[in-house]
Amino acid sequence: MKKTFLVAALLLALLFAGCVSQGQPSASPSATAEPSQAATPTITPNPTRESGLLEINVIINAPPRDYLKTIPVEVAEGASALEASAKAVEIGVKNYSFGAYVFSVDGINESNSEGLYWQFYFNGKLAPVGANDFKLSQKGILEWRLEKPQLGG
Repeated sequence: MKKTFLVAALLLALLFAGCVSQGQPSASPSATAEPSQAATPTITPNPTRESGLLEINVIINAPPRDYLKTIPVEVAEGASALEASAKAVEIGVKNYSFGAYVFSVDGINESNSEGLYWQFYFNGKLAPVGANDFKLSQKGILEWRLEKPQLGG
């Protein structure tokens, strides 16, 4: 049982190392994963936007539970995906040495037993960094999906 748990924990740490933010360590539980050197993505700004606010549709998609919800929000340019999400719904976050890890969205927790975890996409593409490091600079669709992570790309 311990061996299975340790293998699962190691797999999760490796799996999410590239999908979580590279924030500073906090007093919360820490993991031993090394932070990656992934750069924060840059997104081309929309020149027709006014007043520095971005229109973002936050979508919560948890198919095994037949749950789909869309909430429009406005955020300042440069806000993180985590900040935009928190304006729309309740977000459960744990802070680790490798960054913020989202375990719950709108009251729906991940499911270790089913292998389902929260991942976020912006305009249909899986984010290359964590939600706290992903900075928004154009309007678009931020979608949280409860799904099984795919290994190997």
